[in-house]
Amino acid sequence: VEEIANAGTTIILTTHYLEEAEQLCKNVAIINHGEIIKNTTIKQLLTTLDIETFILDLDKKPEADLLKALNAEVTDENSIQIDVPKSKALNESIKTIDEMGYKVLSMRNKVNRLEELFYKMTQEQKNEGE
Repeated sequence: VEEIANAGTTIILTTHYLEEAEQLCKNVAIINHGEIIKNTTIKQLLTTLDIETFILDLDKKPEADLLKALNAEVTDENSIQIDVPKSKALNESIKTIDEMGYKVLSMRNKVNRLEELFYKMTQEQKNEGE
């Protein structure tokens, strides 16, 4: 499917695996109870996120002081997950990590961003109906 999409062919993909949709699609329509509540590009939709979540692989096991300073969660032995508000630069978190004696070996976005947005939008629609 990815090869076909990359070749420029339009594909209509229905899925509950929003991580897959985020990777394959340029445009997305969010449907809740048969009603289209959003129809836009993935890129535009992701700009509405207030918080960006990152997974950082560190050179050593994160200690409690680092977790507290970043409000981070451990995801693996040497990895942490941090939520960075759009109003704050990621560099600030990286600087804190460096100042506390850690090195960032690799970094990636958390991949279920579209799922977070879907949940947020459908909850907002549900709350409006109450």
